[in-house]
Amino acid sequence: MDETYIRVKGEWRHLYRAADKDCSRIGNVLDPEDYQKFSVWLKNPALRKRIAWSYIDGRDLAAACRLGIEKDGLGYTVMNVAADDVSSNRPVAELLKTYYPNVPVKKPLGEFETLLSNEKLKRLLGWQQAYRWREQVSSQS
Repeated sequence: MDETYIRVKGEWRHLYRAADKDCSRIGNVLDPEDYQKFSVWLKNPALRKRIAWSYIDGRDLAAACRLGIEKDGLGYTVMNVAADDVSSNRPVAELLKTYYPNVPVKKPLGEFETLLSNEKLKRLLGWQQAYRWREQVSSQS
């Protein structure tokens, strides 16, 4: 937060307050109870196609929001808030070939890498994912 004061007739007056604007593009938010739905989602990846298999655990989203509020000097910044991986047990290359065969891939992707890049979120805010669906689903089994 940046506050600016000017002196008018010997008195300091508040001129304006400027605030950084963090615009977060948020993936599909999951609460802990949502992980039980993975048994259905994994059998039919088409159910999550429209969101490009993105997700973010609500607890990770809260951490990203807190980091954005605490960080000064961002100006107006747009960042994707999404998990590091896709919400599918099928590799990204297979998902893209099956569901988006005509979409060009502009960079090499990891086997299960998210299609909503969170690189800016990590670089500018130091955010790290703490809750992964694979760990959450296996802990509920």
